[in-house]
Amino acid sequence: MGAKTISVAETGGERNAVYSYLDAARFVLAAIVAFAHAWHLTIADYHGDAPLWAKIGYFVAGFSHAAVILFFVLSGYWIARSVEQRLEQGWSWKGYLTGRLTRVWIVLIPALLIGGGLDLIGTFWLQTPTHLGLTNTYVLRTDVAANLAWPVWIGNLFFLQDTLVHPLGTNGPLWSLAWEWWFYLWYPALILLWRTRRPAPVLITMAIFFWYPAMLLGFVCWLLGVLVRGIERRQLAQTLLRHSLTPVVTGALTLAVLAWARLAPVPGWEFPVALSFAAFLAALLAVRPRFPRFLEGAAHFGRNASFSLYVTHFPVLAMIAGIEVGAERAEPTMTSLLFVCLGFLAALFFAYGFSMLTEANTGRARKWLAGRRRPAT
Repeated sequence: MGAKTISVAETGGERNAVYSYLDAARFVLAAIVAFAHAWHLTIADYHGDAPLWAKIGYFVAGFSHAAVILFFVLSGYWIARSVEQRLEQGWSWKGYLTGRLTRVWIVLIPALLIGGGLDLIGTFWLQTPTHLGLTNTYVLRTDVAANLAWPVWIGNLFFLQDTLVHPLGTNGPLWSLAWEWWFYLWYPALILLWRTRRPAPVLITMAIFFWYPAMLLGFVCWLLGVLVRGIERRQLAQTLLRHSLTPVVTGALTLAVLAWARLAPVPGWEFPVALSFAAFLAALLAVRPRFPRFLEGAAHFGRNASFSLYVTHFPVLAMIAGIEVGAERAEPTMTSLLFVCLGFLAALFFAYGFSMLTEANTGRARKWLAGRRRPAT
């Protein structure tokens, strides 16, 4: 998942309590992805005689891709806010790209260095069964050594993973970051085309859809977040969704659609999942219920460290699994569950510390770049 969203502080908008729900959702979705990868790197594949608690673990771990799709919806919402504010101030591709690259690269560059470094150690020095592909987990069926070649590093730096190159090393979740980068470009380009009738050169890259049709579905799901922002801005949901129970009803609908997609998936299941979640977000933004205090920790993490968790967790978990798991993953026992939980917590703590050195300094980096661009007087 990947999936990367931006905070209200980045858009210059007001901090409303309802946005804390969106921040908490960012944490939950990133945590589901990290837990799923910790589970599948450690626990053997599902079989029918697994204990009940293990069946629940397998079930939850199966939502990792759905979590990325929901991240797309959140990302579309926040980017729509950012783009509309830049349009009101006078559009500048230079300013927009500088802002986006600063936000992404301040996290991605050190994540590639640290994650790639861990993979180099695990693959060529420790030679763990996980890094060598001996555990045959479906979340890491790739040639890690080949994915550490220098062209792959460069391709991942410029968001070409999953198109021209593979994600770096073990870090498969980086595929969604590349997708989102192109969504960041295509959306404002389409808006400007509609407003000015002048096509931006970046629209040529939409030819990617011919080679990767799944990416078109991802973009449509992402645009549902843009639709949510449009509904909020025009207050179109105030009549239909303002009842205090609509967040509960639409939230229950989202869970039901997620369960259906998990138990009986059909081609294109991502769209109804994203659509139901978009309805839930629209209801939240219309009703604006009070945010419960017990979720403040989740909102804080989601607001400040969810991006860091997404781009760093897999190499960290792969190294932990590589050390503790042999050539065969463990059967579901209380001991193996403990390993999963410890790995998951280690990924959370690592990501939060990482975010304090990266995401927390995004504003400073932007001010520094703004000062560099300002002409001398």
